[in-house]
Amino acid sequence: NVLFMAPDVGAEDFTRRARQYSGLGNSALAVMNKKKSADNASIEMLELIHSEKLSDERGIDGMYIFLTDDCIRSGMTMERNIQALSGMNIEGIARDPRIKGQPVKVVVYATRTNFAGASTKILSTSAIDHIVITNADPRGYKNAGPIDNNTQTIWINFMMAEAAKAVERGEDPNAILTPEYI
Repeated sequence: NVLFMAPDVGAEDFTRRARQYSGLGNSALAVMNKKKSADNASIEMLELIHSEKLSDERGIDGMYIFLTDDCIRSGMTMERNIQALSGMNIEGIARDPRIKGQPVKVVVYATRTNFAGASTKILSTSAIDHIVITNADPRGYKNAGPIDNNTQTIWINFMMAEAAKAVERGEDPNAILTPEYI
């Protein structure tokens, strides 16, 4: 009943790792692809290009969806993905049969964000149940404004400090920051 969804191909590896380290390896996976306009100001096309354990019969009905990305900038990519999940008829967004039905909850996760421009307005849609960010960019939790009530911040200072100490000792920080340690 869980779907990990990459909002674009750039987030695929990140989303796969989030799925793997969550312990929910039996969950579904979806990877979207977007095509931006020539001036990079809008998304002209969004399509599902890869999925695992999603079926045409069930779609996303009754699933808990984790829409994961490494960074939220304008919020435009998340907005288009939420529109696709919600079944909205938007030009350039073809709803794949594997993305039909209504999810139970949609959680958006980003490692870093500054919530710039209209991103908080875009993300304030009722189609998003929760937003989870880290404090990797302090502007994110400082600029949450209208979405503050459904935004959770994960404080990663201790992990960054441990990584810095490892580097100072000449060690590989990746060897220390394992899922078991975290």
